[in-house]
Amino acid sequence: LIALVGYLCGLHLHDSTVLPALTLVGRAVSALFDSGTIVLTGCLALVLARRTKSLAPWAWMVAYLAATLLVFTPLDIQLSHFYTVDTLLVFFVVLTLLACVKYIDSEHAVWWLLLAGIAYGLALATKFSAAPLAVPFLVACYLRWRQRHDLWDVSTALLLAAMLTLIVFVLTQPYALLDMSNYVQ
Repeated sequence: LIALVGYLCGLHLHDSTVLPALTLVGRAVSALFDSGTIVLTGCLALVLARRTKSLAPWAWMVAYLAATLLVFTPLDIQLSHFYTVDTLLVFFVVLTLLACVKYIDSEHAVWWLLLAGIAYGLALATKFSAAPLAVPFLVACYLRWRQRHDLWDVSTALLLAAMLTLIVFVLTQPYALLDMSNYVQ
């Protein structure tokens, strides 16, 4: 990602003097993803607060509080200041969770589950420790099935999202297949 952004910025990647510039590009990308995480956290809090009867009148306040708490978290500040993969990982994890929550009640459910599949694939490609994120996928599908009682709809959407997750993962992390022995280590 950094090489692509550096190339688009006109940096010659084979020149050893561009390393400080690439470091700044990496820090900027990290800060942008962390800013996106703050927005997604607020959106997730807003969606969840609107579903809770006791919090519905204060849904916007809950969203602002969640975003503010993330903004002032010391680890979040430190990780977004330096270029680490964790800011990208958290962005894709929160995006997956938001899409799973929206999938449960939405009229456009397939689109939300496809977004969750893409985000989950990108989270896995960023860091494989995102693998347990499959649990919210399955919980969201179960809750959707409990509401709609349409097993065919839920199972086909889940299968489509799983295939999309695998495709996105392989496209963005091809060494998982090309050099599996080193990737597993």
